[in-house]
Amino acid sequence: MPLMGARTKNILSGDLSSPEALVIQELSGVRRLSWLPVFEAATYVVSRSENVDGPFAPIAEAPDTTYDDSEALPGLRYFYRITAKAGF
Repeated sequence: MPLMGARTKNILSGDLSSPEALVIQELSGVRRLSWLPVFEAATYVVSRSENVDGPFAPIAEAPDTTYDDSEALPGLRYFYRITAKAGF
């Protein structure tokens, strides 16, 4: 049974595609998220929820295609959404 799920979403203003192939690894004290890059994305907004349908709250803005969620509580199931953000 998975500990968490994932969703991706396009940014409001752009033609950027959603990041794909989100992988979540349980490491010592952190959950490492990684995904494939999106062409012309400047950063990625990482959002998290305890429910599959949200609400999702932004927890970080990552400059590349990985993020370590060190604030996730052990034993809780989280759902993540990654949003590609263009640099304007």
